[in-house]
Amino acid sequence: MRQYNFAGAHFHWGETDGLGSEHCFQNKESDTNCAAMELHLVHYLSKYGSLKEAVASEDPNGLAVIGVLIETGSPEYENNPMEVIANNLVHVEEAGTGVTVDESLDFTPFLLDSNSNRVHVYAYKGSLTTPSCNEQVNWYVLKKPATVSEQVVNKFRTGIKDDGGHDLSQNFRPRQPLNGREVKFFDLV
Repeated sequence: MRQYNFAGAHFHWGETDGLGSEHCFQNKESDTNCAAMELHLVHYLSKYGSLKEAVASEDPNGLAVIGVLIETGSPEYENNPMEVIANNLVHVEEAGTGVTVDESLDFTPFLLDSNSNRVHVYAYKGSLTTPSCNEQVNWYVLKKPATVSEQVVNKFRTGIKDDGGHDLSQNFRPRQPLNGREVKFFDLV
C-alpha cells in the first residue's frame, strides 16, 4: 500500500456556475454535469521529501489528488471552510501573494456523503492540470459535490486579481478527453 503526504489545496473556478470545474460527469439528462468550482487536495508519495521532488521523479504513482466539485446552493453544514477562505480573499492584495488564516479548516464534511457517511469516488490515472501536466497523478474525484453559497463563489470570481489587475474569473484547464483511460467507481466506508 502506498502512503501519501498532504501537500496543499487549491481551487479552480469559472465565470458561470456550469463552467469552472476541471471534471464533469456525464448523465442521461444532459451531456455533461459541470460545477462552478473544484477543490484539489494534492498529495505526494511519502518516499519523496516534497511535492517538487515527487513531480521531478516522474514516478507514475508519485501524486494523488482528491477532486471535489463545488456547486452553488444552500450549504449543508455550518462552519463551511469555503466561507472562511472566501472571507479572507480581500487580504490577498496582488497576484502571487497569500494570506495566513488563523481559523481551522475542516474539509471532512466535503468528503462524506451526508446520507450514508460513505465516500463515493471515481478513480483514474491522469495528469496534473497545471503545467507541466505530468502524467503521474492518481485522481480520486468525489461523486457528491460540495455545496456553498453563491456569495462564496462570487468572492472567488471577484476577490482575486490577475497580474493585470483584472478579476481572476477563469483559472481552470479545459476538460480533456479520456483518451482511453479507464475510470473506476469505488464505494468506500
